[in-house]
Amino acid sequence: MVNREQHSISKSVEIRNQATDKRIVKLDSKNFDIGFLIQNLNKTDVDVYEYVSLLVTNSAFEFNGEAKFISETKQYMTLCDPDRFLGVLKGNTDIRIAGKYFCPPLNYSIEVFGTQVSQYSKSMNIRVEVCTKKWLQQIYGELGGKFTIVFGLTSLLLRNIEEFMFFKKLLRSLYLFTRIPIVKEECINVEQQNDTNNDSDSVQNKQQTNEKGQKDSEQQMKENSNPGK
Repeated sequence: MVNREQHSISKSVEIRNQATDKRIVKLDSKNFDIGFLIQNLNKTDVDVYEYVSLLVTNSAFEFNGEAKFISETKQYMTLCDPDRFLGVLKGNTDIRIAGKYFCPPLNYSIEVFGTQVSQYSKSMNIRVEVCTKKWLQQIYGELGGKFTIVFGLTSLLLRNIEEFMFFKKLLRSLYLFTRIPIVKEECINVEQQNDTNNDSDSVQNKQQTNEKGQKDSEQQMKENSNPGK
């Protein structure tokens, strides 16, 4: 990361044939350093520590001819400071690593030897995992804790808003679901009421017609019984 046109670190590159060279290489901040930066697709910086956690692992592999044994030690990476990379970052504003890139912890020590086909080997890996509370506490401590309250309140607010919108949508769906049968039932009741009213009107009209016919018959009988008048 530091080897550019104007900056370099002596003995920063070493090529060995790990298949034949059985020496163990011990890496620490005195002879090896590395920095990582995660950006958006549009190359803009993001507060990566709010989304994922970065770890450096030292994995050991052993195969005894019958079974495989794999173990690893892992440590969270930390924000790079100007003292990293053997102090090359100090006074060099064009190397924008300090405070933005993530480096292994200062006390890291990693052993590397063997290859992927060796019966016994150790390797270094950088792992990206989900964001954890322990990771956030570490980063916030390095940042002086100035973002802890803000980030915590913002996260809580966003989560409450998302939950509110979800339940609001759910309740609205349930209301519409239960409202449809009620409306149909009301329509049916209205139709039944109209049919009942129509039947009542028909009966009433029939009764009135019968009463009128009866009165006309009685009047006709009276007239027939008194023809002289």
